[in-house]
This record gives sequence, C-alpha cells and structure tokens, in this order.
Amino acid sequence: MRVILVDDTAKDISRLKGVLTAVGCEVVAQVRAAIELHELVLKYEPDVIILDWDYPARDVLKQLCELTRSTPRPIILVTAQRDMQTIKAAIEAGVSAYVVGEVAAGDVDVVLRVAIARFEAEQALKRQLAQVQARLEERKAVERAKGLLMKARGIDEAEAYGILRKMAMDRRMRLAEVAQGVIDAMKRPG
Repeated sequence: MRVILVDDTAKDISRLKGVLTAVGCEVVAQVRAAIELHELVLKYEPDVIILDWDYPARDVLKQLCELTRSTPRPIILVTAQRDMQTIKAAIEAGVSAYVVGEVAAGDVDVVLRVAIARFEAEQALKRQLAQVQARLEERKAVERAKGLLMKARGIDEAEAYGILRKMAMDRRMRLAEVAQGVIDAMKRPG
C-alpha cells in the first residue's frame, strides 16, 4: 500500500513511518506542509494519505476538500484536536479516519483498513447518488417530451409515450436520448 505522510508536528514521526513499513506500506513521500499534497498525489498516486497534524487549520481542511473532489483518496487525520467543530470540518473535507493522539503500533493496520473501507463505502454511495440523479434527469426529460407531444399533437399521455418509445426502438437509442431530441427540436423556432 502506497502512503503519503504529511507531518506538521513537533514529535518524531519516524515511529509511525516504521510501523507503516512494518505492516507492508510504502511511504512514497513525506512532507511537512499540505500545500504540496495535490502535486504529490498526482505524482505518486498513493492508496492512502496520512496527515499527522496537531492543529489542522481551515486552509489545510480546505485543501483536503479540494483534493477529495479532484483526486479522492482515503485520508487519515492524526491530531490532538478533540472538538466537534474540527471533527465535523475534517469529515466534511473528506477525512476517512480521525484519530486523536498517536496511533498505537498495533492499531495502524486496523486504522488503515477502516479508513479504506469507509472511503470505499462513501465512493459507492456517491456513485449510487449520481446514478439516481441521472435517472431522475432522464425521467424529467421523458415527462417533458411527453408533455410537448401531447400539447403539439393533441394526444393523451399513453400515445405520447408510445411515440417516444417507437422512436427510440426505430433509432436504437435510449428513451431519454430520444426525449431530449424531441425537446431540442420543439425548442427550435420555425
């Protein structure tokens, strides 16, 4: 497992780096500032990002949010912060696992697996949501096209749907594509 380690603490990070190596991780980059993170993710394509950050600032969480949108990865935040505002902001920024204090050597593997599992579950939910939204937009297009056909031809809903369905079969297109074509054609003047 390829890991980028961002360390902005006064403590010695070599113990964590050693434990990561012991559980089979390859620390491909270690940096002191999150500002370099996006470029490093593009360069090394890590499986996980671990931030050891005593007091994560708003700009760091904003960078994580942007990173999560552009190149999502499981992110583990190890911090001294226990307040709910920081925890909530970190989760909203895309942090998969939030660890207060130091990660015990025996827990590193579990924390990694939990972060990856939570990240994968969230990505699956995002994909499902996108699919549902796409189907809803397709359904709206079909309903709108039916309404336009009903008004233009003075027919009922069943007939309008039948026309759309036949056009889709004849053209070997999806119903939503035909519906959008009908909408576009009826928008054109003349």
